[in-house]
Amino acid sequence: MTEVISVKFKEGGRAYYFDPDGNTVNIGDSVIVGTQNGNEFGTVSEANHSVDDGAIVKPLRKMLRKATERDFKRLEENKKKQTNVNSSSQSTQRINVRSVTIMPSKTTQKQTTCVTRPATVARQTTPNML
Repeated sequence: MTEVISVKFKEGGRAYYFDPDGNTVNIGDSVIVGTQNGNEFGTVSEANHSVDDGAIVKPLRKMLRKATERDFKRLEENKKKQTNVNSSSQSTQRINVRSVTIMPSKTTQKQTTCVTRPATVARQTTPNML
């Protein structure tokens, strides 16, 4: 049996196990945990509890600390940046735009230029790296 905490990164999202590293936390506490993408801000969905070793995906990453005021400020800054990227013209500047020349038809004697966008555009994400 191994002591773990369950942490969610999105409301309604999947819970992941982390090693509490000697810390005691409660449901709803905000914590900083080490992930494969760096340090992330999450919310405790299950306080300290024990699980069978077979239920754990090794290596079990550690909870680094409870979230501080600085962590909350950084989270808000990251949310604002994400909102700005999604709603501003910056996101449209990242789209590859191709200029295609359309040859005149027999009925139209002037040449026109049409701007097309690729059918699929990669979604830009800003990680909540702390």
